[in-house]
Amino acid sequence: MMMKKKKNSKSKTKRKKKKRRKPKNKNTLREESVISSSRSSNSNISSSIVVVVVVVVVVVVVVVVVVVVVVVVVVVVVVVVVVVVVVVVVVVVVVVVGVVVVI
Repeated sequence: MMMKKKKNSKSKTKRKKKKRRKPKNKNTLREESVISSSRSSNSNISSSIVVVVVVVVVVVVVVVVVVVVVVVVVVVVVVVVVVVVVVVVVVVVVVVVGVVVVI
């Protein structure tokens, strides 16, 4: 009689190859998003600060120019008034002296 060969009890099982997944590091993703958002907010803040500073400087320059123009106009008006008063006084004095001399 022929004996049947026993199958190996330890059968060779094929090992499944495990697919390697790249580890998703959620923390780094969150940190990157926080960093990028903070960068964008920082750039927004800095740009808004620059805009505010430029507006303030322009307003100050306009106010200074207006004040200087007003002061110059006032000085010119005062000088014109003084000249007119002096001319009127001189004319009155000349007329009075002429009348006195004629009399």
